[in-house]
Amino acid sequence: MLNYKLNHQTTRFDVESDASSAGSQFLIKRAPLSSLHARLSTAGGGQIVPLSQSPHHQLLAGNARPYLAYLNGPGKASAARSIATFDQLLNTSDSYLSSAHATHYIVCEFIDDKCVIVDGLHRAAVLMHNQAERIPVALRIPSTEAVSQLEYYLRDYKDDFREWYTPIQIGNLTIQERTYPNFVERPEYLTNRERGQSKFDYIIRKNLPKLEGKTACDVGCNIGLFAYNLLQLGAKSVDGYDRSEEIVQPTNTQLPRQSVVQQAYFVKNLLQLNDGKTYPGLNFYERDINQIDFKTFKYDFFFSCCVLYHFGERFEGIIRDISSTSREVFLQANLGHSGALAQYASVGYHKALLEKYGYRVHIDAPDGYQYPVVFGTK
Repeated sequence: MLNYKLNHQTTRFDVESDASSAGSQFLIKRAPLSSLHARLSTAGGGQIVPLSQSPHHQLLAGNARPYLAYLNGPGKASAARSIATFDQLLNTSDSYLSSAHATHYIVCEFIDDKCVIVDGLHRAAVLMHNQAERIPVALRIPSTEAVSQLEYYLRDYKDDFREWYTPIQIGNLTIQERTYPNFVERPEYLTNRERGQSKFDYIIRKNLPKLEGKTACDVGCNIGLFAYNLLQLGAKSVDGYDRSEEIVQPTNTQLPRQSVVQQAYFVKNLLQLNDGKTYPGLNFYERDINQIDFKTFKYDFFFSCCVLYHFGERFEGIIRDISSTSREVFLQANLGHSGALAQYASVGYHKALLEKYGYRVHIDAPDGYQYPVVFGTK
């Protein structure tokens, strides 16, 4: 089965509508193609049939007769469609699974308790023929009906990402931490000051410099929560960098293959829906951190928590490369590692590295806390 992957970077929650949509609102949700129906014009007025039984899908299955009858029937608005033009759609159907169509929703509404396609029937038939299973649809509903786009979006897509290293709470909605090797939800990470917002509020926020008007990066941004916080604290823009499905973390090759950057954009959309505003200054990029040319970085503020030590000897090269352009560097050590990694993750190594490249160093290492921060400034 093909996986129709929504590109969360380009996802839009507003739908262009015509006069017939007056008094309606649109809910973007994920729907099984098998649940969709087609509305066909007939001599008797109209007929609603499952998408799998529509003339459009039958044509793609090799039976052209129902589709020809449909074109020549009372639905004259469909006459612009011929078998030849439908073949062109089929031949380019791979694009329906690409980001180019990420916001070209199939528009549906409920009629007699059936989810009926009102725009995008040909595209839906092609996707079903290509064995896609669940797709994003724009469901037209009365404007008087109370719905939460945030709740539907979170429910429909959060499980596309198996690992949630960083827990997050948005309004009254929560995504719990779940990580390798068991991937069970652990609610304690919402408040234990080791990850997510609780860590930011406990150890990071109070050690940050003033960020107003500065450009910032977050290397190893994970779900982008800290990058969002930096923007909220006044940064002019924040760019986050993390892995794609093809990039493997060097010190843990067993992590699930997922686009952490798509996960960050998913969280950005959740935050935008909750806050009722957009954040054009918050962006994320799929990069192999071990391959980035950090000499090209031109950020005022360089931020990276519990990440760079995973790259061993490469850690020093990163600090060397950014030292000529970033006057402020914020890092987080990790006292919980053992073996060779423990050296690079230590506070002493972070401090010595920053001092070697001209930074004055401030350390905040609370007793008994595993994740001290090291801030360098010039």
